[in-house]
Amino acid sequence: MTGFVYLRDGVYMLALYERERGGLQFREVHELKTSDAYLSGVIARLDMVYMDVPRSSVRFRILSFPFDERDKLDGVIPFQLQEMITENVEDIVYDFTVVGKDDGNYRVAVCFADRDTVRGMRDDLARFGIDPAVITSVEAHWSLPGNTLEGGGASGTPTDTDFHGRVRRVMEECRINFARGEFAYRGDVEKAKGYLKVTAVLGVLLYLSVMFHLAMDIRNSVTAEKEVRQAMEQLYRRVVPGEGRVVNPVYQLRAFRKQMKEKAVVLNDARPLGIFREIAGIWKGETVLESLKIESGYVTLRGEAPSISDVQSLADALTERIGGTPAVDTRQTSGGRTGFTIQIKKKEGNSG
Repeated sequence: MTGFVYLRDGVYMLALYERERGGLQFREVHELKTSDAYLSGVIARLDMVYMDVPRSSVRFRILSFPFDERDKLDGVIPFQLQEMITENVEDIVYDFTVVGKDDGNYRVAVCFADRDTVRGMRDDLARFGIDPAVITSVEAHWSLPGNTLEGGGASGTPTDTDFHGRVRRVMEECRINFARGEFAYRGDVEKAKGYLKVTAVLGVLLYLSVMFHLAMDIRNSVTAEKEVRQAMEQLYRRVVPGEGRVVNPVYQLRAFRKQMKEKAVVLNDARPLGIFREIAGIWKGETVLESLKIESGYVTLRGEAPSISDVQSLADALTERIGGTPAVDTRQTSGGRTGFTIQIKKKEGNSG
């Protein structure tokens, strides 16, 4: 069962949809109440919950780019958007979707809403035990240029039947999701906690493995060594189910523990908007940023500048703002400009 929460005359409503052979089908709708025991049981059994942000709280801008790769767009949109709005880009939540192509450039619709508004709605739902996995806007979908959803562009206020039909289509073809960063689904955080718990268990197992090896040296018994190795292999298979071949349990436990730590760091990585702000503060001249990537403690920028000296000035400014020693790679482009790639390690505590 899937839930969809929306506001109707200032009251939160929960619509329930069930997946059948023909797709999601609307079943019933309830007003959210903390004192409703039946509804609390329904919420506890939901597989997934969507939250709707009213159209009045959502704005959008149309931007144009020569590329449509999502990671590249995500790297440059904050800079473009900051030039078009009065508030700080850190005070909004946004998502985007490609809506067309003109003269070789892709038209990208960027939808955004006030961060405090979304946070307030999310906090309201927490009182009912709801943690939305997707935060979207049904009516905003219908306002997007190039809308391909059935009935898109219809004017006037939709009837309840029209509205629930639109909800069903948006859930099946969702193009806008504000559940990123601060508002990301907390199930990912629980997954990170699970990884950390696994690393703790692995630490205990590694300690036990050392004790086992000491015991084997002292006893100098071939039989004891065989028994201990079998015990270690059994422990390893419990921690890492599905592993095909166990050659060296101690070594494999260490390797697996390292993988879990790396995954936990990725899941708990800080939001990159602070880095965006630092870079925006030093950007000037005719230098063009093509992509920005923040991963595993490193910031990587790619783009074009008028000259090598402009690239060096940018690298020096990044060192002053972010810290670390930059690695700079340059190349001549067909237009006589200087293409560059700059990679620099983020200073501790400067993750935004």
